[in-house]
Amino acid sequence: MSDLIPRSGPRIETKEIGGETMLVSGDDIHVLNETAAFIWGLCDGAHTPAEMEAALREEYAIPADRDVAADIAQTLAHFRAKGLLDAG
Repeated sequence: MSDLIPRSGPRIETKEIGGETMLVSGDDIHVLNETAAFIWGLCDGAHTPAEMEAALREEYAIPADRDVAADIAQTLAHFRAKGLLDAG
């Protein structure tokens, strides 16, 4: 997994509406599932992907044999592809 510490983009607005997390970027709206929203909450420039993995395992009691690192990497890659993370 990347050593980069993900940080949400400066122009991304997070909204909680009806129990759903939505990211607003200009005219684009991205609706996150619960797990993606949890990961997004850790994209604060202070958590490494490894720390995100530990937090996710603890929050959802994920067994050690589940490859959570790959799931986090895929989610972060999706965030990057959509321009939601700070490129700096």
